Amino acid sequence: MPATTMLPFRVVPRSTTAPDSASNASAGLWMLLPFIPALILRFVLPLDFPVFATDETFFNQSAKMQVLEGNPLLYQFGQLFLTPGHHFLTVALYSLFGPSLSLSRTMVALFGAGVVLFVYLWGRRLGGVRIGFTAALLSAYNALLVYSSRLATLEPEVMFYMLGAAYFWFHENPRRVPLSGLFLGAALLVKAYSLLLIPVLLAGSLFALHQPRGAAPPWMKRLRPEQWISLGLGLGMTLAGYYMISILDRAQFMAIWEEHSWGRTDRRHLLHFTRAFWRHFPDLMLLSAAGVVLACKRRPAGWRFLLAWLILGLGLLSLQIYRPTRYYLQFIPLLALFAAYALQAWPPKWDWRRVFVPAVLVLMCLHQLWRFYPYYLDGRKHNGALIQTVQRVDDQMGPVEAVITTIDDAILFRHPAIPINCVWHAKSRNRLFYPREADWLPRTRFMVLKSENLQCGKSLELMDFMRSERFLPQEQRGNVLVFVRGASDTMADNRLPTQTARAVLPYNPLE
Repeated sequence: MPATTMLPFRVVPRSTTAPDSASNASAGLWMLLPFIPALILRFVLPLDFPVFATDETFFNQSAKMQVLEGNPLLYQFGQLFLTPGHHFLTVALYSLFGPSLSLSRTMVALFGAGVVLFVYLWGRRLGGVRIGFTAALLSAYNALLVYSSRLATLEPEVMFYMLGAAYFWFHENPRRVPLSGLFLGAALLVKAYSLLLIPVLLAGSLFALHQPRGAAPPWMKRLRPEQWISLGLGLGMTLAGYYMISILDRAQFMAIWEEHSWGRTDRRHLLHFTRAFWRHFPDLMLLSAAGVVLACKRRPAGWRFLLAWLILGLGLLSLQIYRPTRYYLQFIPLLALFAAYALQAWPPKWDWRRVFVPAVLVLMCLHQLWRFYPYYLDGRKHNGALIQTVQRVDDQMGPVEAVITTIDDAILFRHPAIPINCVWHAKSRNRLFYPREADWLPRTRFMVLKSENLQCGKSLELMDFMRSERFLPQEQRGNVLVFVRGASDTMADNRLPTQTARAVLPYNPLE
């Protein structure tokens, strides 16, 4: 190995790492068993829970419209210009198997499982099999990671790419380092905030890691040639991807990026995400804090890189104008690694350590299952009636027909679904990326809404639209209402289903 190679070598005492026999196939199968319930929890009954989220339509509607209509700009909100990597991947998936939220959620679950795998690989590299196993177990059962792995949104996907980019950036085999560039480019094409990974990787090579032997080289030479190649590959992929998506409509592309760069505000304080973190896993936060203290005291090189990632990442992400809690999920794997370091660095001379550490892990995993259980109940309560109604309407629709529905539910339909916001914005003509009424209104025979939509701020405008287009109530299942275009010229107010109280919306921990 050349003298200039810098890697995060094992920094935990040998007594705390697993014996060589743990790497054989039999031990590997035994190690896999504790993860099976967490994997099942990510994949089972994808549409049953949690409740459907608005962003699931935002990030998948354009791919659905490209497959069904050949035009990704129909009935969408411009998110394809923000995440071309996710768009192209989803288009490929929908082209093979047909548009389906169930399919998208399954794909995200695969990324969520991949995050757990990379956490294990990082932990094994930094401290051995036990640290890798412990950190992966804490990530596999983490309530927020499980929750996000069941939503067809972007966080598990971008976390998978970011962890992969960091893992291969420091790989001991020079031929595998360029894989870091592929992962980095994929991350940048999914979420722009993954730009924070570039200074983190550069800082890792320049400052946070140590050289195994010899004097430290000059700063610019501390990056290996293959790392420069990797960085160029990732940036090249990014520029090519965004250019390809921008040529669809340059005006829309610029308008969307301007809105999401300067047009969005976030009044929440910088550390608002800690409330959700503390609510769901205070034990993990305390243990990870202990791991950070130990890492700062012992100054192991590889762990200093993770600490630099945590500090730089939090600082750079806090500079964004818009930063919901879900943007901070990327730091949970790092917390799990520090918590595993704290547990496995426990004094090995204590005989009861062999019982204490597994007991703590079991209790922490059970606590996460308990924290996730309310989201399971919410989904089972709210999703059933909606899924049955969607299937019923889909079966009644013709091959060229479309349905008007809410943003949250548009991605559920097999047919083209026009979010109700398109109706409002088409009236006001204040947006660039909605089709003309003449293009979509003749195709719609059904409206599927929720009862709370009739009490929202635009309910009067909505009811006027329904009267003018002769949408009559057909059925109500729970809080889901189906309207069909009828022959009468007017719609009496008493024909509309009424609701005596505003529905209570489910709590979304990722906002």
